Amino acid sequence: PDECIDVIQKLQTMQHVHVEGIFTHFAKAETSDQRYTNLQMHKFLTLTNEISHIISIPYIHSHATSATVFRGAE
Repeated sequence: PDECIDVIQKLQTMQHVHVEGIFTHFAKAETSDQRYTNLQMHKFLTLTNEISHIISIPYIHSHATSATVFRGAE
């Protein structure tokens, strides 16, 4: 997460670069053990919350896998 914030801050200094969105893909969402997916979701939500204090990102997408949509990360 810290590296992502550093990258976004660096991107903000670039005149022709505009951050329009951020997304994540859940690597193990199709498994029955959802602990790792829930950890990923927690990290993503924490990161997007921290980023929202720095920059407005119009598009935030967290379910880049259909398994997460059907199972639902907690």
